[in-house]
Amino acid sequence: MTGITQPRHLILDGTVLDMDLRAAVPRCRVSADHVYLGPDSDASTLGLWKFADDGWNDSSGNGLTLTPVGSPVLGEDGAYFDGTSCAYCTLDLRGHDALTVEAWVRPREIPSENAYALAQYYNVRLHINTEGKLTGSLSGVSSGGGTVYLVAPTAATVGEWYHLAMTFARNAVGGAKLWINGVVVVTANTGDYATGGTENTRLDIGALNNSYRLTGWVDNVRISNTVRWVDTFTPPARGDVYNPRVATLEGNSTYTSSGRHFDGVADAAVIPHDSGLLLGTAPWQLHLWAAISDTQAESYPYLIAKGAAAMPGKWGIYLYSDGGANDGKLRFLGDGGIADIKTPGTYKDNALHLFSVIRAGNAVRMYVDGVQVGEDATASINLNETDSLTIAGQGSYSACLIGTVVRVRLAKAAKTFAEAERDMAVLYALGPHGN
Repeated sequence: MTGITQPRHLILDGTVLDMDLRAAVPRCRVSADHVYLGPDSDASTLGLWKFADDGWNDSSGNGLTLTPVGSPVLGEDGAYFDGTSCAYCTLDLRGHDALTVEAWVRPREIPSENAYALAQYYNVRLHINTEGKLTGSLSGVSSGGGTVYLVAPTAATVGEWYHLAMTFARNAVGGAKLWINGVVVVTANTGDYATGGTENTRLDIGALNNSYRLTGWVDNVRISNTVRWVDTFTPPARGDVYNPRVATLEGNSTYTSSGRHFDGVADAAVIPHDSGLLLGTAPWQLHLWAAISDTQAESYPYLIAKGAAAMPGKWGIYLYSDGGANDGKLRFLGDGGIADIKTPGTYKDNALHLFSVIRAGNAVRMYVDGVQVGEDATASINLNETDSLTIAGQGSYSACLIGTVVRVRLAKAAKTFAEAERDMAVLYALGPHGN
């Protein structure tokens, strides 16, 4: 097992895919060792919220715990706001000669009206406008005492993370700056005024005064009474480095805080193939938390697949019939059937289980809830498929599953079964939502 700073941040050695279906975005860590970084707190920090690490608590020690409104979801992607939710506290940002506000922001859509990642009423704001451009504004600090507006020249890409920051220095040429990913994108001059605005001191994350709500993710919000940067910088890390794989959601699966529910009607999560997902002849381990419905529309619905598993080079896990259609038993098939494992038990019970497959040497073993349920001891397979990786189906609109999938992990590392089983035991103990 690799080094763990906190159980919720366990990363398997050789991780190539770590997808949380609650967010429906694959998160592929390229580092096997996790150390939570994020922004630091110091004497200049007015408030710091590390949602993925510390929930709604204020990590600065200033006691500014946020109160959620609606149903924002906390997870390893930070705080997710669905366009009807936000979180707030009281923080007066007027009267400062210097200020920095920053956050990691990941929009899920281009809004039809301005949507706010952070807003201390109309006084200090970070948001995305109707053109998809990231923006910032400060009241009462322009050379004439009015509001400074800073708008990025190009639109953000939906689904991508951005470190968005705004700095302010009183009475300076270029005293107001908007930064994206550590680079200044627009500046404005400031007058001899401290930060101003109205007496409303409500600070919202994901909204402006409980309105103009964001649909997207926010993490690592920090507000400081100093100018943090004057030149290009490397943004404080969110904690992990991810490969930018994105799952395409096909059909009408349902997003919930428990996982993503697939209704079996032409829906799936599809990740395009790349070399990192090629398993070949190397050792690997796959772990998938899912609940399989007791009713299935397809004869052989797949939990996960890289193409049609009965074909050479391809693989998948699916429900198969053993004396009766859809009896709930599972089958791992790889490389056209060279590897073939069937579970003796049935799992079509609407309950969450950890389904795992591990390869070490020429053998492949299958597990449910950390217990081995089958093995193919002589499976000299070469999984050289180039198909997309499909979750809850076998491909576009094919062999679709009715059930809920929470988390999928795929790792390639030279481990023995005993070593990989220790990893699996930790994942099972943490549960479907605990890591």
